[in-house]
Amino acid sequence: MVILLAEKTPAANDLLPMNELQTAAFTALFGVITFVVGQITVKLFEPAYDLRAHFGAIARDLLVYANRDQKLDAFRRDNLVLYGEGELAPESD
Repeated sequence: MVILLAEKTPAANDLLPMNELQTAAFTALFGVITFVVGQITVKLFEPAYDLRAHFGAIARDLLVYANRDQKLDAFRRDNLVLYGEGELAPESD
């Protein structure tokens, strides 16, 4: 007499939680990778954004002090900030 024992095969519903867990893990992993790459990109381009801000300050000073005696002080201040040599001391009136 031969007794055949059927192997217990997992049903499709038994495998579903593992697939959902893998999907969640991959989603979280790719989210972290995307965040890290984005932060690296922002840090690489941050000096360019700062330079644009300084250009904007110079352009603003050109407009504001176009016909005034204060323009030299404004441009000296912008020059010191742009080249990283510090700030001018505020003038006392």
